Amino acid sequence: MVKSYNGKSVVYVALIGGNDIKFGITNKIIERVKQHKKNFERFEIVYISICLNNLEIESLLKNYAKENNKLRSQIINDHNYTELININENFTVEMIINKINENCHIQYDYTTLLDKYNNLQGDNEELRIVSKENDRITILLKDSINDLNLKYNNLNMINTQLINKYEKLQNENTVLQMISQPAKEVQEENKLPQTDTKIKKKFTCIRCNNNFTTSIILTRHINRKNKCKDINEVIEYKCNLCNKLFANPRSLNKHINNIKYPCTEGKPKKIYKCDKCDKCDKFFDKKGRFNEHNKKNTKCDMVLQCKKCNHIFNTIYNYNQHINSKISCI
Repeated sequence: MVKSYNGKSVVYVALIGGNDIKFGITNKIIERVKQHKKNFERFEIVYISICLNNLEIESLLKNYAKENNKLRSQIINDHNYTELININENFTVEMIINKINENCHIQYDYTTLLDKYNNLQGDNEELRIVSKENDRITILLKDSINDLNLKYNNLNMINTQLINKYEKLQNENTVLQMISQPAKEVQEENKLPQTDTKIKKKFTCIRCNNNFTTSIILTRHINRKNKCKDINEVIEYKCNLCNKLFANPRSLNKHINNIKYPCTEGKPKKIYKCDKCDKCDKFFDKKGRFNEHNKKNTKCDMVLQCKKCNHIFNTIYNYNQHINSKISCI
């Protein structure tokens, strides 16, 4: 039965196990059956028929199965089989076969498709012509870019030459300036001193002899509360106890109100010796200095002399500092 359809365009439907069927179109039915029997555990053809419009039938069956949500796919030996349909009571094999019988013997008119194909081919030819024109324009643009690059390089060379010439002229100009500088100095010495065309007016205060730029500032100075000091008026700030003179009243008040060193009414100030060193007989008016002396000079009565430079030191601190110095004493 299958052998009689070999070499003809046929559509087939086969059971492959479970509730799934396999459909397809082919011109070599015997080879297709052998291939499917290797891949599927069960492959039993239940329908085969000559088909005049095999492509239309295949797409029609796929759409029919999709509408009923019965189209399946399965990967076997790294190959994806998509022409599988799941059947049940509501969607049977007979319904699929009836759908094939209704449409497989209809021969379609392909004249409209040929016209569309010819139109597309004409459009394709126009696109080829446009692409050739674009290629020609790109070649012209490349040539023009190359010409512009050459012109730019030439202009750059000319620019560098001009810069070099300018630098040479600048060097020559500096040499000429150095030569002509002594002559200019002589000319400037011979020139008469120029007087300022704009003479600033001075407004002087009669009391303090200070100068001002405008009369308004001078009047403000004269009419202020703290009067300026008269240069002709001699004011003395004198202490009544010791007859000492001071430059201003502030210094006089500080002298009178000094508690630590009060005014002695002309007598010399006493020297207060609060502490005395028993070793070197030195007096100290402050306790801090006396303590610092005792810390540094545990043996202040000793004579310390450097063996290198024969310099004598009166304290151990200064002697050690001299010896440990980074700079050599010789």
